Amino acid sequence: MVRLGDRQPQPVPPRAAPSGATPAPQSTLLDEPRALRRTTEERAGRRPRIHGRQRPRSSRLVPIALVSLTLIAILETAYILRTRPWQSADVAITDSEADVPAVEPPSAPIVPAKPADRTDSPRGTSGRGSRAPVANGRLQIRSEPSGARVSIDGRYRGVTPLALADVKPGEYRVSLERGGAEVRQTVRVDPGAVVSLVAPMHASASASGWLSLESPIDLDVFEEGTLLGTSRSSRILVQAGRHALQLVNEQFNFREMRQVRVEAGTVLRIPVEMPEAIVQVNASPWAEVWVDGKHVGQTPIGRLSLAIGSHEVVFRHPKLGEKRMTAFVKAGATTRVTADLRQRPPSTSQ
Repeated sequence: MVRLGDRQPQPVPPRAAPSGATPAPQSTLLDEPRALRRTTEERAGRRPRIHGRQRPRSSRLVPIALVSLTLIAILETAYILRTRPWQSADVAITDSEADVPAVEPPSAPIVPAKPADRTDSPRGTSGRGSRAPVANGRLQIRSEPSGARVSIDGRYRGVTPLALADVKPGEYRVSLERGGAEVRQTVRVDPGAVVSLVAPMHASASASGWLSLESPIDLDVFEEGTLLGTSRSSRILVQAGRHALQLVNEQFNFREMRQVRVEAGTVLRIPVEMPEAIVQVNASPWAEVWVDGKHVGQTPIGRLSLAIGSHEVVFRHPKLGEKRMTAFVKAGATTRVTADLRQRPPSTSQ
């Protein structure tokens, strides 16, 4: 039963479309949620989805582009870190510090070096062509009996036994005097060597004698490791009796033992013959060879026997002139002497 006051809403009839116009589609209840969602997406600034279709391809490419940009940024950062100078592992470098130039710590003031005192360094030990300083030797002098006055090169140095350190290398004339007896010896001091001289001192020469060596090279005379003298001295004073002498020349590798007996008040002459060694002589292109003024043949000479010591060798060529050399022949070794005559132009006669 319908009351008169309760009026039901009547549906509004659709408007009539103009003649010739296409009627608009009727909306249904299913279309209202879609239209509401589309309006919400438009307000949010997003592109509305199309019903019944997939998203556009460009929307799927956005994550790929972001990944590519991230990889590029990582590679550029690695390249920059690799090309920059290495920093200490415990120092962190921030982006703000990367462009700030490094500030070097203040250096200490430069103090000029004090020039070396010329008197402290030996001559020839600095600059170009410098060489090591020559070591000095030591000289020990004693007499039997002791208490002899010692003079070296005419200068009084003390009483035996006497030990002198820091003696420059060279030859010295040693003179010992005691009770009217006098002994004179010539000694040679080598760099870094210790030279010992023992001289018997007696009031008369009845219990002593002398040695005199005849040798083409210089020889040092030792007895039981003690230097008695050298062949450069005309005579060497020794006690009368038997002696085991050692004759030494280090330059030519010569050593020889001699057993001698010295008579009191006499001079014992000891001739020393040098052994021979092999010498090989050659010249370029070739030459006639003279040794100590004696013609020995034409090069090459493979086996020439010469006494140990120094020898003068002369090479002569008819067109290239002559050349002189000194050969040092050592005991127990083969000496080779070679000359190149082409290095010097031939002498011309006017």
